[in-house]
Amino acid sequence: MNFPVYLRDVLTHIEYLLEVIKERPKEALEFGCGTGFHSSFISKFVRHMVCLDLNVKTLEIARENVKKFGDAGKVSFIVGDVFHLPFRSKAFDVAFSQGLLEHFSSDEAKQILREASACARAVIVSVPSLNYPRRDLGDERLLSPASWREILREFKPKVRYYVIDFQSIKNSLLAKRIPKPWHILIKIRP
Repeated sequence: MNFPVYLRDVLTHIEYLLEVIKERPKEALEFGCGTGFHSSFISKFVRHMVCLDLNVKTLEIARENVKKFGDAGKVSFIVGDVFHLPFRSKAFDVAFSQGLLEHFSSDEAKQILREASACARAVIVSVPSLNYPRRDLGDERLLSPASWREILREFKPKVRYYVIDFQSIKNSLLAKRIPKPWHILIKIRP
């Protein structure tokens, strides 16, 4: 992956990433880290972070991207299951994830957030909204903020659309349509 792809991904989710940074984390966890672009960005603002993903090949891509775009000396990589996070209670200041929860049922999403909440003081996630124009992997649940708020009510989450959704704005303007936010930000304080 090259720098323009990294930059596009970071700019698309800059509002979410800034929410993570606002927590002033020393220790951070990205669960379901995927390509590691977000970990690469956040690694510049923490003392240490852990990238966790179940897929070994994806984790290798993340490792290479962190070497290229992040502060690799601050990042550890763990093959692990989001349903069974192997960390002690409140080991992290923040746990974050983008593009993960929408692939799971409501009960599974809640279980993932219980795991993340157990090991972090704050949990911040981003999911595509019902305005998102496609299903990238085919199994995404595209919902409204109100639906996510209801599903996750036990966590008393703060749920909202991104205020500035660059990807939506750019694509909507190119298609000569009024922009609608494509992404939802969910914040939990256990």
